[in-house]
Amino acid sequence: MTRIKENSLGSRLILLLAVAVKIVVEVNGENVDVFSNTIRVSIHGNDSEECWQNESYPCESIAFAMSKEDLNYTRIFLEEGTHNLSAALKSRSLEYFSIEGSTSSGTRPSIHCTESNAGIIFSQCYQINLINFRVENCGTKFPSTNVDNRDRKNKQIWNVSTALHIEETTDLNIYNLSLLKSVGYGAVFYDVVGNVTITSTLFAENRERNSSTLPGYASGGGMYIEFRPNCIGNEGYLNSGSSYTISKCHFIRNIAEHAKSIPSYSNCNQFISFGRGGGISFFFQRVCQK
Repeated sequence: MTRIKENSLGSRLILLLAVAVKIVVEVNGENVDVFSNTIRVSIHGNDSEECWQNESYPCESIAFAMSKEDLNYTRIFLEEGTHNLSAALKSRSLEYFSIEGSTSSGTRPSIHCTESNAGIIFSQCYQINLINFRVENCGTKFPSTNVDNRDRKNKQIWNVSTALHIEETTDLNIYNLSLLKSVGYGAVFYDVVGNVTITSTLFAENRERNSSTLPGYASGGGMYIEFRPNCIGNEGYLNSGSSYTISKCHFIRNIAEHAKSIPSYSNCNQFISFGRGGGISFFFQRVCQK
């Protein structure tokens, strides 16, 4: 595992600069915005099906906005203010989806988790965009390593927490986000491939709040990225032109306090690969080249 450390004042990781906040396709020689539907969310809105169809009538909660059955080619637009979240937002098999925060007031909107196990989850999606908002005090549970479901039932795998969990997804764009005071990690990516761009994003004070995950073994940090063997093998899709671009990001006080290097649990027959604090941790479940 490779870990990029930080100091108490924070550190900056700059690899490349690539920012894309709008996706267009060419139709009859003209560029057309790929998002055919916009759902606005305002703290002064109303949660009714009308807000799914008419952006002049915003939803009140992001949870209701994202409960619409078909969210492909949809932009969720967060108005200014604090948007409370009391449960995990789980999205699966989405294509061309975006959550974007308003820039009209100069203050980015915030998603604030009010209950334990609240957070944002994307699984098996294509072209996900998260732009210009804050995520605070979140921490949804997930398995500490990404193994096949058929293997999980035969092995004891500990759960840990993260504000943002994305797995088995192709093409991801994160721009001007703040992941703050998460329980555990700010963000965790399992087998996220294609063109992955993370720009101008802050990871601050993300840490395990207690030792309930595994006594004597803390998990937490800014961002954790893992690739499992069938993702990076000779026939895997990671080696088919995928790239990670991380630029102008800040990592401040992301900590796993009092963490042991290896848990002292003999009945845990599957490795526990989650990170031990710091800015970024990478885990490759196979020898990698180039």
